[in-house]
Formats: sequence, C-alpha cells, structure tokens
Amino acid sequence: MIVALDHLKVKGAILIGILLTTVLSFVVGDNTFHGVFSAPPSIAPTLLRLDISAALSIGIINVVLVFFLVELFDATGSLMGVANRAGLLKAGKMDRLNKALMADSTAIMAGSFLGTSSTTAYIESASCCANWWTWTGAMRPRSYPPR
Repeated sequence: MIVALDHLKVKGAILIGILLTTVLSFVVGDNTFHGVFSAPPSIAPTLLRLDISAALSIGIINVVLVFFLVELFDATGSLMGVANRAGLLKAGKMDRLNKALMADSTAIMAGSFLGTSSTTAYIESASCCANWWTWTGAMRPRSYPPR
C-alpha cells in the first residue's frame, strides 16, 4: 500500500500506510486496543540467562563464529559508510575505527546480558549525515564528496 501511494506521489504515503494497516489489523486481525501508553515488559525472564557452556560446545561453535563475522563486517561496513558520508575518512581510512567498533561490541555485550537481539550500528545514519549540513547550515568539510 505504501509503495502504491508513494508511486502515486501522495504526500504522507508512509504515515497513511501505517495508519491504514493499523486500522485493518483491528478489523481483520485479532488485535485489541490496550491504550496508548504502557509499561515495557519485564526483562526478568531473559536478564543474565546466558548458557556459556552450550555456546562453547563443538556443535554450536560454527554458529557463534558466523554471528561474530556477520556482526563484524556489518558494523565495519556501516561505520565506514557513515564516516564517508560525514566526511571523516582520510585516504580511505577512518581514525578511531577501533573505538567505534569497541562501542559497538560493548552495546552487543550489554544487549546479550539483557537478553535482547543483537544491537548494531545502522547504515541509515548516513542519510542523517548527508543532510546534517543542510539542516544546520554548517559548512561542509573539504573531504566531503560533492553532491
């Protein structure tokens, strides 16, 4: 629906699509309204429920390695992409990449202790960096690629 509205150049296509989908979920689906605000669910069932011995067993070590590599390349690519859009790359390299990856890995560890899914850096931040100079009227750095 959002794609169709966007193709027809309807302003607010995303918001209209979200609202229509919400209304349809009440009509067609088994959805009930419980109010606008509520307390978040308890984290007690997942807080610090780590099974380290199972994660280090020989059968699951491949899965752990795959998750590690996917997260490493995803975070590195996202950080480099955002740094490029922000004009922070010098000769194709990012200063303090190790600190940015350390912050990302700390967030991942904190998320795992809380029992949440993996947290990560998002490439969508690049769109913010690309438009920041427009919003603030600040001068672009010389290393920033031209439009």
